[in-house]
Parts: sequence; C-alpha cells; structure tokens
Amino acid sequence: MIPSTKAKQRQVIADLIRQFEDMRDSLVTLHNQLRNRRGGRGRTVSAPVTPAKIQEVRRLRRLHPGWSQQEIAYHANINIGRVSEILRGKRR
Repeated sequence: MIPSTKAKQRQVIADLIRQFEDMRDSLVTLHNQLRNRRGGRGRTVSAPVTPAKIQEVRRLRRLHPGWSQQEIAYHANINIGRVSEILRGKRR
C-alpha cells in the first residue's frame, strides 16, 4: 500500500472515531436531560463513596473533561454533591 494512502486512511479512521465519541456524548447528555424530566421526587439511592468510587469519579473526569458533574454522578451512580466534594478535594 502507498504510504500516503495509509496516512489518509488513519486520518479518516481517527476522524470517524472523534465523530462517534461526539455523538455518544451528545446522546448521553440527551438521555440525562430526558431522565431528569420524570415526575415525582422519590428517594434516590446511590452507592456509598468508597476509595474505589473516588478513583472512578476522578477517572471519569480525566476521560471526559467535557462532562458535567451530573453526568459523572450518573455514570458513577453517586450523588452529584459527592462528585463535587471529590473533585474539590473534600473527600479523599
């Protein structure tokens, strides 16, 4: 295969991956917005904040810097207030 063709193929694949990730992030955001519109305010149960959960929250922030704290809380299955505390360093 011609080297310039390989480089073009790699670039096309990288562009497609970025587009897919953008679409995925948009779908997650839309899902969260729709999820938050449900009626009723029942008690929400979230997982306890363990050292592993703290690492997970920090990992999610590193991997998805554009995510809101609400999105991180949803994916980590913890309260948004705990996410805030973790990211501000109030929970170690």
